[in-house]
Amino acid sequence: MTSIRHADPNERDYKAYTNHLFAYNKAIQRRIGSELEGSLQSIGSSYAIVTVGSDARLEKGPVSPIELVVVSKNAQQVPEVRKRLSEYMTACARWASFDTDIEAKTLDGNGGYVSEMVLGQGTPEEIRLTSPNRMFDAWFLAGDRETYHEMQQRLVQEITSDSPGKSIQERIKNKLREHKKVTTTGMQRYKGEDITHFDLQAGIAHYDPDKGLWSFKQGPLRLVQYAIVRDQIRELREGCDPNVIFSASRNTLAKLHDLEVFEPVQINHTTISEITDHYLYFLWMYHRSQKAHQDSQQTVFGFDGSEARKRSEALERICSEPIFRLKHETRK
Repeated sequence: MTSIRHADPNERDYKAYTNHLFAYNKAIQRRIGSELEGSLQSIGSSYAIVTVGSDARLEKGPVSPIELVVVSKNAQQVPEVRKRLSEYMTACARWASFDTDIEAKTLDGNGGYVSEMVLGQGTPEEIRLTSPNRMFDAWFLAGDRETYHEMQQRLVQEITSDSPGKSIQERIKNKLREHKKVTTTGMQRYKGEDITHFDLQAGIAHYDPDKGLWSFKQGPLRLVQYAIVRDQIRELREGCDPNVIFSASRNTLAKLHDLEVFEPVQINHTTISEITDHYLYFLWMYHRSQKAHQDSQQTVFGFDGSEARKRSEALERICSEPIFRLKHETRK
């Protein structure tokens, strides 16, 4: 099998690097999807394997583990699927790192909300978090596409309902406010303490996963991601055709360009261009801080504070308003 190469973000500018990054993640998806189809073929057809988060958005570097989620119509099938996935992950250890906490979402009515993220599923330490963005961005890898589409339908039902729909919408608005604050101050409340991801005045970013420090991830990157989720939820609750949402790319920026070509969608091309440039810059900076930590355990990363401040302020301004809307006459 041909190896998949990841470029050093320090050796390319932010546009060249992120173009490479998207291609790198696509190659990873294709390889995993192809291999999983073969290794899971004998189990049955009432499940789907999806990837989520930055894997699905084509934004993950090799430092972070790949996340796989099982979506199943039959809860009894989940243990065997998980077992096969664990075996596959072990077999791939030489070329890929996986998150071994495999989340499963069952569609039989007994698996909780698909809009939740479940950590430590089935253990005394299980945690459930409202995270509809994971399933908005979920990308099909293997299994049954009908199950994958049924999961999307279930997500829409949850979002458009009174319960949990209203609660989901409010929690996303709260998350957006949190990440907006991080974008302009660099600071966040974590485990009861104030932590600093980056200091725009000093031009210093901190990356140390063990201490919850993520440089630009919790600020500019999350701000744009949650602003889009805010708009997706609002439009669905106001009667948007779900096909408009799910036919768009899972990649953060390609999604905006895809929405732009749909006649019902109102979105400003200048806004897209500005968001795109700033987002690519901060994604590149985030990966550079990851690379420094990976190579030498470096936790402090220097950057041009003046440029980052201007870009952060621009994103805060843009994301304070809707990025896209649907024309009123196209709503159901």
